[in-house]
Amino acid sequence: NKNYYLLCASAYAAKDYAWFGAFKEKAFKWGYFPEVENVDTTELLNLKKQNKKLKIVWCNRFVKYKHPEMAVEAAKFLKNQNFNFEIEMIGTGPLKEKIEKLIDKSNLKSEIKIIGSIPSSEVKNHLKEADICLLTADKGEGWGAVVNESLNYCCAVLCNKMTGSVPYLVEDGKNGFVYKTKKQFFAKLKTLAENSEMRYNFGKAGFETMKQTWNAKTAVQNFEKLLKGLKKGQLNVVEFGPCSKA
Repeated sequence: NKNYYLLCASAYAAKDYAWFGAFKEKAFKWGYFPEVENVDTTELLNLKKQNKKLKIVWCNRFVKYKHPEMAVEAAKFLKNQNFNFEIEMIGTGPLKEKIEKLIDKSNLKSEIKIIGSIPSSEVKNHLKEADICLLTADKGEGWGAVVNESLNYCCAVLCNKMTGSVPYLVEDGKNGFVYKTKKQFFAKLKTLAENSEMRYNFGKAGFETMKQTWNAKTAVQNFEKLLKGLKKGQLNVVEFGPCSKA
């Protein structure tokens, strides 16, 4: 029906529907819009600068498609490169025991701390202190609100391109890093670990992404523009962000 359109709460939804011949040229970017906290970026980045070790957070359920093993791989790599760091793994799930054994086997108990499941308010505190957030989920992650939250709290994000929200929220080299392969993962992780100024610049840009573009208020405003445009037969009334062409 020519009067039906698609709001895509994943960067891969438009392509998936197009395989069935549905919503071609009629799909628009959408997503999840957790509340954006208006933080003082200078104050928050100064807090991160006080870290004695490079602080890295992985926050997700311990399930296969979120790839918790990548946090362990990151620790192995950084330890071999002689970086002074710590990784906090926040969450729980069926793979937690397997990851604990892998940490023990890899002699990384001093570098990796599994915190378990904690309230969202406490997760925010960990993100506020973190230098880097690893976002390793594959296409099984339809969106991934932790990406929104990490950007909100000025983390330098290192993201799997296959995560549903990443192509919408993260512009590689501008407000974070995006990887496709393990080789890219390690190379970009090393770059972030070595370059504090880059981390802070990514953090500032990430917060601006959430404050200016990917938030509920902007989404509502853009949705109203889209509806008015569609009534006039216009499909490109929103240039970027929520309700722009997917």
